[in-house]
Amino acid sequence: MTDLDRFAKACDYPGTLSPEAVGRHLGAYCEALGLKRSVAQIARPWWRHLGLMEMVVEVARAVPPGAALAALAARDARAARAALDALDALDARDALDARDARAARAARDARDARAARDSLAALDARAALDARAARAALDARAARAALDALAALDARDARAALAALDARAARDARAARAARDARDASAARADSSYILLREFGNWCVFRGGWWTWDLAYISTAHFGAKQLGKENVARWASPVFEAFCAGAWMLVWTTDTIYWAQKPTVAIERGAFGRRLHCENGPACANEIENIYFWHGVMVPAYAVTQPSWITLAEIESEQNAEVRRVLIERFGWERYIRESGATRKHRRFNERDQQWEELYELKNGIRRFLVSDPSTGRRYALGVPREVSTCEQAQTYVSHGLDKLAIHRS
Repeated sequence: MTDLDRFAKACDYPGTLSPEAVGRHLGAYCEALGLKRSVAQIARPWWRHLGLMEMVVEVARAVPPGAALAALAARDARAARAALDALDALDARDALDARDARAARAARDARDARAARDSLAALDARAALDARAARAALDARAARAALDALAALDARDARAALAALDARAARDARAARAARDARDASAARADSSYILLREFGNWCVFRGGWWTWDLAYISTAHFGAKQLGKENVARWASPVFEAFCAGAWMLVWTTDTIYWAQKPTVAIERGAFGRRLHCENGPACANEIENIYFWHGVMVPAYAVTQPSWITLAEIESEQNAEVRRVLIERFGWERYIRESGATRKHRRFNERDQQWEELYELKNGIRRFLVSDPSTGRRYALGVPREVSTCEQAQTYVSHGLDKLAIHRS
């Protein structure tokens, strides 16, 4: 098998995994770079890795809160809004009511066992078996202490901070029991500071370096080095290529350790568009750091997939990404969105042939939607039509490519 064949096979995630081989090759990679680093695999929950938590705390100390929130917003507007709500109000009820606490929603997704283990271990019985992790995540006093340390920029000793989390959590099991009820407002309020710290950590560990240290990308230097005879490049590129083939997905660097995460388990759909990430009941990219949710190729927050009832009109209208906004509306329900958003009805008629009412609406941004039912299934649709369409007859002509006028009975 050629190296190109091996690379193509390794790109079919999750593929095979050999932690021993990954560790050996990444050790050779560091040696080729002249760096002294230990090699460690990231396992859930990532924040239990002392070195990673130290990195998050150091980044938090170095970045002014305003800049940190701006960086979060640049990567993920919903996560930034959730963090800001938790920081300003220390009340997760506000964040939940605003539907902006992305992590809080993920924690309430009992169907996503992997996300729940990493989301306060409140809704997953398996994660609850790890008493230290569950109690640390759900202890209100420990979470408040972590936030205070972050806000005061006085978290120089992350080891002591983690020890305090464990000590306080071990003394109080009642918080864990209370947090089993995701609707318990007092438990949610107590956990808001933990949510803030963890969400910021997710950005530091994962979204802040996903594209930079994705081995599927970096390992391609191996082919260029071989083709051009660049031995100095091959010394570090070849070990990276081998680590990728052995199951490593991405790297996270700290001052004394190079952490690696195994390849994610992905869910895709196939069609005329090719392949794209999609899963209707869980993460389309399940990994050891932060599960990622996609709806027909569009990355969305977890609740948009698992709990669409949590989507709000205010959130839809504040969403800047057109594709994400489109998905949020679809999951919210086009008919409900038209009703609640204040859209203007431009025309209405009763279709005698199909025996149904049809309506044409104009949204506040000028976009027009044609509300119609499928005659055979009764399913309601809100079809997009051009802005110059002014009647339901014109809308039918547009969506049927002119064939509707030739039909003589219901389909």
